[in-house]
Amino acid sequence: MGMNNCIRMWIDMDEGEEIFVEQGNEEYADPPDILITDSLATCIGVGVIDIGTGRGYLCHHSGVASSSAADYFWPMLQECGTNVEIYVAGGDISEGETVQDDRNEVLRKLHEIFPHVTPAVNWAPPGRSCWLKVDPDTGKITSGLDP
Repeated sequence: MGMNNCIRMWIDMDEGEEIFVEQGNEEYADPPDILITDSLATCIGVGVIDIGTGRGYLCHHSGVASSSAADYFWPMLQECGTNVEIYVAGGDISEGETVQDDRNEVLRKLHEIFPHVTPAVNWAPPGRSCWLKVDPDTGKITSGLDP
Protein backbone atom coordinates (compact mmCIF):
# COMPACT_ATOMS: atom_id res chain seq x y z
CA MET A 1 0.00 0.00 0.00
CA GLY A 2 1.55 3.33 -1.00
CA MET A 3 1.29 6.52 0.96
CA ASN A 4 -0.78 9.50 -0.10
CA ASN A 5 0.62 12.61 1.60
CA CYS A 6 -1.71 14.37 4.00
CA ILE A 7 -4.63 12.02 3.34
CA ARG A 8 -6.09 9.81 6.03
CA MET A 9 -7.58 6.69 4.50
CA TRP A 10 -10.45 4.76 6.07
CA ILE A 11 -11.09 1.32 4.67
CA ASP A 12 -14.39 -0.25 5.67
CA MET A 13 -14.12 -3.76 7.07
CA ASP A 14 -16.89 -6.06 8.24
CA GLU A 15 -15.96 -5.79 11.88
CA GLY A 16 -14.29 -2.41 12.13
CA GLU A 17 -12.23 0.13 10.26
CA GLU A 18 -8.62 0.05 9.13
CA ILE A 19 -7.22 3.47 9.98
CA PHE A 20 -4.18 4.41 7.92
CA VAL A 21 -1.77 6.64 9.83
CA GLU A 22 0.12 8.99 7.50
CA GLN A 23 3.65 10.27 8.06
CA GLY A 24 3.73 12.96 10.71
CA ASN A 25 0.58 11.70 12.44
CA GLU A 26 -0.56 9.63 15.36
CA GLU A 27 -3.87 7.93 16.09
CA TYR A 28 -5.55 5.71 18.63
CA ALA A 29 -8.26 3.12 18.12
CA ASP A 30 -10.46 0.83 20.14
CA PRO A 31 -11.45 -2.68 19.06
CA PRO A 32 -12.43 -3.72 16.48
CA ASP A 33 -10.62 -0.94 14.57
CA ILE A 34 -7.07 -1.52 13.30
CA LEU A 35 -4.24 1.00 12.90
CA ILE A 36 -1.72 0.60 10.08
CA THR A 37 1.10 2.55 8.49
CA ASP A 38 3.67 1.78 5.83
CA SER A 39 6.65 3.35 4.09
CA LEU A 40 8.61 3.62 7.32
CA ALA A 41 11.78 4.53 5.47
CA THR A 42 13.78 7.03 7.54
CA CYS A 43 10.69 7.39 9.74
CA ILE A 44 9.92 5.43 12.87
CA GLY A 45 6.60 3.88 13.77
CA VAL A 46 5.61 3.15 17.35
CA GLY A 47 2.71 0.84 18.08
CA VAL A 48 1.31 0.38 21.58
CA ILE A 49 -1.59 -1.65 22.93
CA ASP A 50 -2.85 -0.98 26.44
CA ILE A 51 -3.81 -4.50 27.52
CA GLY A 52 -6.04 -3.17 30.32
CA THR A 53 -8.25 -1.00 28.11
CA GLY A 54 -7.67 -2.71 24.76
CA ARG A 55 -6.88 0.64 23.13
CA GLY A 56 -4.20 0.75 20.44
CA TYR A 57 -1.90 3.64 19.54
CA LEU A 58 0.26 4.23 16.47
CA CYS A 59 2.53 7.05 15.33
CA HIS A 60 4.61 7.55 12.16
CA HIS A 61 7.27 10.26 12.52
CA SER A 62 10.72 11.28 11.39
CA GLY A 63 13.21 13.58 13.04
CA VAL A 64 12.12 12.78 16.59
CA ALA A 65 15.64 13.39 17.97
CA SER A 66 15.98 16.86 16.47
CA SER A 67 12.41 18.19 16.49
CA SER A 68 9.10 18.11 18.29
CA ALA A 69 7.71 15.64 15.73
CA ALA A 70 6.21 13.18 18.22
CA ASP A 71 5.34 15.64 20.99
CA TYR A 72 1.61 14.92 20.64
CA PHE A 73 2.12 11.17 20.77
CA TRP A 74 4.01 10.86 24.06
CA PRO A 75 1.20 12.44 26.18
CA MET A 76 -1.30 10.04 24.56
CA LEU A 77 0.74 7.17 25.98
CA GLN A 78 0.63 8.68 29.46
CA GLU A 79 -3.02 7.52 29.54
CA CYS A 80 -1.91 3.88 29.29
CA GLY A 81 -1.60 1.56 32.23
CA THR A 82 1.59 -0.36 32.93
CA ASN A 83 0.47 -3.55 31.13
CA VAL A 84 1.29 -2.67 27.53
CA GLU A 85 2.66 -4.23 24.36
CA ILE A 86 5.08 -2.00 22.43
CA TYR A 87 6.51 -2.47 18.95
CA VAL A 88 8.92 -0.08 17.23
CA ALA A 89 9.74 -0.28 13.52
CA GLY A 90 11.65 1.75 10.99
CA GLY A 91 13.61 1.61 7.80
CA ASP A 92 16.89 3.01 6.61
CA ILE A 93 16.93 4.46 3.11
CA SER A 94 18.89 7.51 4.22
CA GLU A 95 21.79 7.06 1.78
CA GLY A 96 24.51 7.89 4.26
CA GLU A 97 22.49 9.82 6.83
CA THR A 98 22.06 8.00 10.09
CA VAL A 99 18.68 7.29 11.62
CA GLN A 100 20.32 6.01 14.80
CA ASP A 101 19.72 9.25 16.75
CA ASP A 102 15.98 9.02 16.10
CA ARG A 103 15.94 5.33 17.02
CA ASN A 104 17.80 6.00 20.27
CA GLU A 105 15.49 8.89 21.17
CA VAL A 106 12.33 6.84 20.60
CA LEU A 107 13.64 3.97 22.73
CA ARG A 108 14.78 6.42 25.43
CA LYS A 109 11.38 8.11 25.53
CA LEU A 110 9.52 4.78 25.67
CA HIS A 111 11.76 3.64 28.53
CA GLU A 112 10.97 6.90 30.34
CA ILE A 113 7.21 6.30 30.02
CA PHE A 114 7.27 2.50 30.46
CA PRO A 115 10.46 1.67 32.43
CA HIS A 116 9.55 -2.01 32.93
CA VAL A 117 8.60 -2.80 29.33
CA THR A 118 11.02 -3.83 26.59
CA PRO A 119 9.65 -2.98 23.14
CA ALA A 120 9.80 -5.44 20.27
CA VAL A 121 11.87 -3.86 17.49
CA ASN A 122 11.98 -4.32 13.72
CA TRP A 123 14.69 -2.22 12.09
CA ALA A 124 14.58 -2.86 8.35
CA PRO A 125 17.91 -3.53 6.65
CA PRO A 126 19.64 -0.68 4.79
CA GLY A 127 17.80 0.35 1.66
CA ARG A 128 14.45 -1.05 2.83
CA SER A 129 11.30 0.32 4.43
CA CYS A 130 8.67 -1.44 6.51
CA TRP A 131 5.07 -1.34 7.74
CA LEU A 132 3.50 -1.55 11.21
CA LYS A 133 0.04 -2.75 12.18
CA VAL A 134 -1.71 -2.42 15.55
CA ASP A 135 -4.74 -4.67 16.08
CA PRO A 136 -6.33 -3.88 19.45
CA ASP A 137 -8.99 -6.54 18.86
CA THR A 138 -6.46 -9.39 18.84
CA GLY A 139 -3.93 -7.60 21.05
CA LYS A 140 -1.23 -8.06 18.41
CA ILE A 141 1.23 -5.67 16.82
CA THR A 142 2.98 -6.86 13.67
CA SER A 143 5.55 -5.48 11.26
CA GLY A 144 7.24 -6.50 8.03
CA LEU A 145 9.17 -5.22 5.05
CA ASP A 146 7.38 -3.16 2.41
CA PRO A 147 7.31 -4.85 -1.01
